[in-house]
Amino acid sequence: MEEVVEEGWEVSGINEDGFYDSKNRKVKWGPWLRSQAKKARTLEYELSAPEGFSGVITLKGVASFDGSKAEIQGDDQIEVEGDIAANILITEIQKMPFGFSFTAENEKTYIVEVTQDFKQWGELQSYNGTGQPVKFTDLRQPNVPFKRNYYRIKFVE
Repeated sequence: MEEVVEEGWEVSGINEDGFYDSKNRKVKWGPWLRSQAKKARTLEYELSAPEGFSGVITLKGVASFDGSKAEIQGDDQIEVEGDIAANILITEIQKMPFGFSFTAENEKTYIVEVTQDFKQWGELQSYNGTGQPVKFTDLRQPNVPFKRNYYRIKFVE
């Protein structure tokens, strides 16, 4: 299993004995022996945005089963906008149901929004920061009727 990381992003906290291949900008896990391959796994890592980043990060992953490659399914983009973007750290991404964790400064408010077309955004959840990581999970899944959802985290002053 591997996932491509956008240029300029820092990777850390890779679980399940995974590692970061900085030359190819990929987080990699496995291979696992047949006896270990059937074990259910949640593969995680932490991403740090480049300073001043504002925009969309696209997650691209591939799983290989006995030599056959399959694109990892699920939502694959997170948008962070505004000047606060460099201060929001995505610390975990979960594929199914889709979710992520992010840093939330004490006494600041954050809103996770979603869109399918980048024109109309809907609020999914708001959080009051406590200085601890916040975990967002899109509880609408797998019942969301759209193939793609794009997320952003907004900072509310």
